Amino acid sequence: MAKIPVASGRVVIEAVTPQVDGGRYPAKRVIDEPVVIEADVFGDGHDAIGALLRSRKTGSRRWQETRMTSAGNDRWRAELTPDSLGVWQFEIEGWQDHFATWLEGLEKKLDAGVDVSVEMDIGARLYTDAAERARGADAKRLSEIAGRLAVEGRIRDRVDLGTREEATRLAK
Repeated sequence: MAKIPVASGRVVIEAVTPQVDGGRYPAKRVIDEPVVIEADVFGDGHDAIGALLRSRKTGSRRWQETRMTSAGNDRWRAELTPDSLGVWQFEIEGWQDHFATWLEGLEKKLDAGVDVSVEMDIGARLYTDAAERARGADAKRLSEIAGRLAVEGRIRDRVDLGTREEATRLAK
């Protein structure tokens, strides 16, 4: 099976909050109280978008990652809870979420009773490609899902893929 070409669409991140004077000065918060981080994240076309908040205390080598949730109308939200005094950094990553786009389209076609054999092949390829990029248990799980999608049988049995969160977490 040939690799699925992936368009290099743009994802824009803007209107990030909190910020003081356009990010010139740090926003101040209280230790152990959540800070709501929001941004407008959107892209070209109709593909679903995903967003991730990465945060760390300045000087730390390790970033903490939190999946952002859609607040509607291209606005995304996550929380950061500083657990010690100091300067904290955060950054936001956005991407076209090909798994979410595929799942949404598949669900619509299944609900409409439309033939989804092509979508099953596309899904198998998405999971196979993700398995090649993953390691260990994640790679094994992605390969298992790809194999289930590729076999003949009842569509509903083949589409029971677990949650979107699992697909997104494993494939990212």
